[in-house]
Amino acid sequence: MQTELARLERDRFVTTCTFSSTSGPPRKYFTLTPEGQKARASARQQWQLMSTAVHNALAPEGNHNDYFALHQGI
Repeated sequence: MQTELARLERDRFVTTCTFSSTSGPPRKYFTLTPEGQKARASARQQWQLMSTAVHNALAPEGNHNDYFALHQGI
């Protein structure tokens, strides 16, 4: 997880703030940047397309459109 967070920070998808802690090491907090928000929206869209495609491939014949309409708010 640390390597992914470091990559997101390096790619400027998140900013970080570190705060001292009374119990344990300092705490590092992450916030999405505008570019990070765009990347998240794109990833969600890609995931939805992939999820729908897999579901449609596995759905019984004739149920494809019902599932797509349900998840697209149609």
